[in-house]
Amino acid sequence: VLVEQWGLADHSYNVLVFGPSGNLLFNKSGALSAADVENLTAMVWSAISN
Repeated sequence: VLVEQWGLADHSYNVLVFGPSGNLLFNKSGALSAADVENLTAMVWSAISN
């Protein structure tokens, strides 16, 4: 049900990161590349340091 409602990939990895106010900061389906991990890490650090 969430797959359809949220537009997620079915039978796959889905990484969702939400901010403190509930807004979606990051959404990626499938395997994360090294660049994805770097971007995600930077985004999380930015969100928690502000």
